[in-house]
Amino acid sequence: MDFPPERRRTDGWGVSVELPAILELIDLARAGVMSLDDVRERLAAHAHEIAVENDPAEADPERRTRRRCFGDCDTCTGAQRRCHLAPLI
Repeated sequence: MDFPPERRRTDGWGVSVELPAILELIDLARAGVMSLDDVRERLAAHAHEIAVENDPAEADPERRTRRRCFGDCDTCTGAQRRCHLAPLI
């Protein structure tokens, strides 16, 4: 599955989840059982757990940054011009 690059720095990018689980969390927030902040925190944490479980390299922030690079990150466009994509070209 291709994930849109414009959201690559958003928590949960690259993780697929079951939509009914999300709807259940929204229902809990609507019922006042938990706050929207709690829902977001739980979703972000769970997304990170799934990502690391599926690919242990996701636990390393530098490797995660390289994997999410489309040639337009700060490292690739910065003063050093050290492109993450260079090894792939």
